Amino acid sequence: MKKDPCQRQACDIQECLQRNRYQEAACETQITALQECCKKWYKESGCCAGVKIKDSATSTAALKTTSSNQNQYER
Repeated sequence: MKKDPCQRQACDIQECLQRNRYQEAACETQITALQECCKKWYKESGCCAGVKIKDSATSTAALKTTSSNQNQYER
């Protein structure tokens, strides 16, 4: 099975959020990195399924990350 091209960025967000008590503002760098990855790999990455990018057809900046409890984080 092929590795998800944006998995590392998605994991980085989860790790950052856990370290920073789920304060999204502290993880802007990681969120931006995932959005950039998803611009390139959206169709190939399962991690991008819940990521909405400003430049995409949806034109929103909401980010939904996958975790064990399916938390949703909005920009």
